[in-house]
Amino acid sequence: MKLKKNLAYRKIDGKIFIVDMKTSMLHSVNEIGSLIIDLLQKNYNFNEIAQKIVQEYDVNIEDVILDIKNFVSILREKKLIE
Repeated sequence: MKLKKNLAYRKIDGKIFIVDMKTSMLHSVNEIGSLIIDLLQKNYNFNEIAQKIVQEYDVNIEDVILDIKNFVSILREKKLIE
């Protein structure tokens, strides 16, 4: 799962800003969302991403996996990933 090829994105101060070139829509993602996108771009799976977040933020893995799934669902809904 990766960002679609027609998107431009930049990381600035821990946030990712994504521009959909077809719609000219700008999307911003917070620090954890940015980490998820970075890891998706590197072909990490949900469990690997969850482990990384748990290590960095000391949170419950079950909650993290649910949050990742919800976040990816939003990315799909906005047609930002393929």
